[in-house]
Amino acid sequence: MSKIVALMFAAALSVLHTAPAQAVFAIIVPPPGSSQGNPIMPTAVTVGQNGQPRFLFSSPAPRNWFDPPTVYGFRISIDAGAFTEVRAPSTFSNLAVVVGGLTVNPDLDANQSFFFGSNVSSFDIVGIAPLLDPTVPGFNTAFPLWLDFSGSPTTMQWEALAIPEASTTAMMLLGIAGLAFAVRRRQAA
Repeated sequence: MSKIVALMFAAALSVLHTAPAQAVFAIIVPPPGSSQGNPIMPTAVTVGQNGQPRFLFSSPAPRNWFDPPTVYGFRISIDAGAFTEVRAPSTFSNLAVVVGGLTVNPDLDANQSFFFGSNVSSFDIVGIAPLLDPTVPGFNTAFPLWLDFSGSPTTMQWEALAIPEASTTAMMLLGIAGLAFAVRRRQAA
């Protein structure tokens, strides 16, 4: 980075030395979506079917970083085309990729990519930890995801997923324990 700045400074001095009256300084700003530090932000926020926030991106371009506020997880969908790849941000690990209710990658770590099969226009990304609340004043934690997709969607939606209720998790664990007990009892008989 410092070499680039030094080269830009040397070029500016050269221009000033040869034609000071015609020197023009331009600040080069990378386009939104080109890095985790400069992601594309939502163009609108609505309320989804589950009562959670839904973040909309109008006319999204593939092979970019996108960043809505962070919660437990998101259901990400496009209205045309199909997702081909998702890459985790450098600051989050142990994410899970879910397609059609099936966990297709239970451990997507920092800077890792997952490549989808064909015709995936919607998927969930869950396990964002620590749990963050974008409604808290001063919230400023980013969760940029790098996405690639085919087609030319006009809208991409990121619907926030509700955090699983503790009672739901407890019932699931109780059910698994009951099944394990039944299998063990059947094996003993």
